[in-house]
Amino acid sequence: MSNSTVQSLDRTHDEAAAGVQFPDTMWVMVQGAADPSSLQAHQALESLCRAYWEPIYAFIRRTGKSSHDAEDLTQRFFIHLLEGNRLGHAAPEKGKFRSFLKRSIKNFLVDDWRCKPALERSGGLLEIDAERGESRYHHEPADELDPEKLFERVWARKVIELALARLRADYEAAGALPLFEHLHSFLPGNDPLCTRAEAAERLEMSATALDTAFHRMKKRFQEFLRKEIAETLGSPTKKEIESELAGLMAVFER
Repeated sequence: MSNSTVQSLDRTHDEAAAGVQFPDTMWVMVQGAADPSSLQAHQALESLCRAYWEPIYAFIRRTGKSSHDAEDLTQRFFIHLLEGNRLGHAAPEKGKFRSFLKRSIKNFLVDDWRCKPALERSGGLLEIDAERGESRYHHEPADELDPEKLFERVWARKVIELALARLRADYEAAGALPLFEHLHSFLPGNDPLCTRAEAAERLEMSATALDTAFHRMKKRFQEFLRKEIAETLGSPTKKEIESELAGLMAVFER
């Protein structure tokens, strides 16, 4: 790897550390979707749905709904949030967005919406990958988790996924995507693209430099993970972020 690429990665990391943010943060999406009069409201709702529909889908499926009904109800749930300015009840100062969503889906499933015939539904306005949701749903424990616990588990996976997406974008912006792909493959649970010695040769790095880059990537991932968690909390302290992180990781031990 060339020195210019490493320096570019350094600058990208430094800019992020200095407070440069991604344009579509969670609360930006919520605030945008919470204003029905805004021309961007539906676009913001679609972004919010894409980011957080999987825990909702898993919750609905675990209540006994079919995959088809879960897809329909998930779409309708996010539209339901848009109507009546319900997203206006979610704000950083009011606490966890995760708790807001979980409370909202529980309320949604017990109201008259679930009793309406399919022909009265206006589903399909938001696009979700139901096949992906179903595949992930079947990878979770089948009998051990109730809907709320499954929601927490899928939520934790989604937060990790979003943090990894930010990390990947960080490396891509620095022109270091091959480095990320190799280092990411060495994380626990992944299939390595090759041996570490082969990776060092491919990337034109020494074994020591590769190990340093791997350590640095893991540290950067932790930073993004905490940032992703912070966005779902209400003006959190460092202690609250660490507590939320510990709680999310604990769901995989149940």
